[in-house]
Amino acid sequence: MIDAHTHCFPDALAPRALSKTDLYGGVYETDATISGQIRLAEKGGLRKVVVLHVANRPDSMHHVNDFAVSVNGMAGKVISFASIHPHAPDAAEEVERLYSLGIRGIKFQPIRQGFFMDEPCCEPIFRKIGELGMMTVIHGGRSIRTKEFPVLPRTVARYIDCFQGAPVVLSHLGGMFLSEDEIREAASLPVITDTALCVRHLDQDKFNFAADLFGVDRILFGTDMPWACMAKEKAYIENGPFTVAEKEQIFDGNAERYLRLCHAM
Repeated sequence: MIDAHTHCFPDALAPRALSKTDLYGGVYETDATISGQIRLAEKGGLRKVVVLHVANRPDSMHHVNDFAVSVNGMAGKVISFASIHPHAPDAAEEVERLYSLGIRGIKFQPIRQGFFMDEPCCEPIFRKIGELGMMTVIHGGRSIRTKEFPVLPRTVARYIDCFQGAPVVLSHLGGMFLSEDEIREAASLPVITDTALCVRHLDQDKFNFAADLFGVDRILFGTDMPWACMAKEKAYIENGPFTVAEKEQIFDGNAERYLRLCHAM
């Protein structure tokens, strides 16, 4: 099994990071450190975990990415994806630096980073990612905390061709707190998706609706750990309208295929 959507933080920052996003009353399955993430992976029988990092500010980008590089490949389980802030003056150059250091994926979280996916400054960054064949993970949808910087399908669509066919994950089954029409629009894009934190914003029927639109071949299993319950996230797939073979695709096969495509495995 591969968890294609997790997070971790440097040991000194992990407690504060957990406290800022308190979804379960302070009770978590991991402490948000890389060692905690590895222990959870081993306990849960995960053979790989994709760990996503986010630089909330342009001036934190290099620091965040140095940590991302440092944990890549740990315990033979960790696939680390770094962060690019589109407002950083050297954003495109940072993509090249990360590639040279063995990073094969980039995470964008526009709501936290404070940008829109269709801003012109994004175009050269996305082109560079596409040229290098790196994987991209985009937080999709809205936030329950702010109405600012929503990641809507129409904003993703503007520069989607810049990725030149490299894998793009529009997370959370196309986006959190989207209407059915917006989910349809997301599924019409040349993207794949993951199931991360779906239990927080979809009931089982709407999960099944979104999964049917994307199709089994385009869905990756993800939890959003540490802000998730792995058993609950797995249950949505186990209880979904999938055959045994399709569940295996979602839990493992699809992620391996796309990760190998960008040489992350």
